[in-house]
Amino acid sequence: MVATEVRTLAQGSSEAAREISTLISTSVNQVNEGVQLVDQTGPALEKIRQAVEQISSRISTIAASAKEQSSALGEINTAVNSLDGVTQQNAAMFEETTAASHALTSDAEAPAKTVSHFKLDNIHHASPSKEPRKPSVAGAIRKAPRAPSLAGNVALKTEDAAPQQGGWEDF
Repeated sequence: MVATEVRTLAQGSSEAAREISTLISTSVNQVNEGVQLVDQTGPALEKIRQAVEQISSRISTIAASAKEQSSALGEINTAVNSLDGVTQQNAAMFEETTAASHALTSDAEAPAKTVSHFKLDNIHHASPSKEPRKPSVAGAIRKAPRAPSLAGNVALKTEDAAPQQGGWEDF
């Protein structure tokens, strides 16, 4: 009886030792797997860190580019505003030029009307049209009105007046 109990106890201890050994073996395997996972985590975390650095670098580049574009847009805006001012000045100068050309046209018509009362000797003219020709604005701008040529010692005579002594003479 005592021997049987010792044997039963020995068998129970032996089974318990085998179970403990299996548990220890399982625990060692799990610890080894954990170590391997930890070893793999290090390089994975390094890759993640490098990717974050690359993203940060790209974001910095994008921010710098955005700042440059903002500056360039500011310069373009300034140039467009300047161009607008110059365009407005040009429009004002064009209006002034147009007014001056109209005044010049009027001033050019007055001497033409005055000269039309005179008859020039030895000069042949084309037959006058029914309406006096008005100089165009473009013609008035391109060349100034010219005085009649007095080449060849031609004296001017009025159509209405008879020759008087002390009047116009050949020169």
